[in-house]
Amino acid sequence: MQRWRIIGLIVAGIACCGAGNTEVDALLSHSMLVSIPEAARVADEVLKKDANSGDAYALRGFVKYSTHDVRGAIIDCTTAIKSHPRKRNNLRTAYNFRYHSYIELGQWKEALADCLECLKIRQNAKCAHDAAILCHRVGDDKQSKYYAKLCETLLKHEELERQELQQEIRDSRDPAKAMLLKEKLEAIIRKHPDDLRLRLIRAACLETMHKTKEACAELTDVIAKDPSLWAAYLYRAHVYKTIGDIERYDEDIERASELGYRKEHVTGQQSPQPIAPQPD
Repeated sequence: MQRWRIIGLIVAGIACCGAGNTEVDALLSHSMLVSIPEAARVADEVLKKDANSGDAYALRGFVKYSTHDVRGAIIDCTTAIKSHPRKRNNLRTAYNFRYHSYIELGQWKEALADCLECLKIRQNAKCAHDAAILCHRVGDDKQSKYYAKLCETLLKHEELERQELQQEIRDSRDPAKAMLLKEKLEAIIRKHPDDLRLRLIRAACLETMHKTKEACAELTDVIAKDPSLWAAYLYRAHVYKTIGDIERYDEDIERASELGYRKEHVTGQQSPQPIAPQPD
């Protein structure tokens, strides 16, 4: 089917977990939300119950960066790091959005230090790519080449993992199987929260499960995080077509075409690598 041909451009989700009691755990378990205002509400609610929650401060740092308050993001991310989040993913979230905030301010050395902390917590191609650029910014071309090579190696590994999952999804249009695949996908997203293409695959699972509203919300969030990703517009167009919203279908197809989509594109095409550090 045509809609499966466009899931080739498979980050930043945030996998925030417990910060104290069961109620706080339950709130933070919903922090992989598509709505920035809802994420802000969750962070504030958790901080009312646990004023020292490093996990909640990490989530709030993400919210502030996403709303262009980079100095506020630095403050909250720093508080998160000092408060020792219970989950390493949340510690990485704090370093991640703090280093991108430093990039916004042109503070390259501080950004590089935090980027390398992210790599210590978990290696992924996106972070290695940013480390290569930041090393070049501070004049360390030897390390820049090292991280560029590491990025290339990690990209190959991550692409193989994505291709295996894509094939499983394409082989099945069974909602029950899609639900099992989505559960498998959640674990991979936790490993690679900075890969927006994985979010596109999750949207595909949701659409197969007939959860078109959730699929649209997922794709809309991906577009908010990277408005240049034509695959997200293209797939959302096909979801709109499924529910009979032809006007929005036409709008998204037009936008995808403006961004470079051509009908000859097939599953498996790589997205262009960013030429500057981009937020997870």
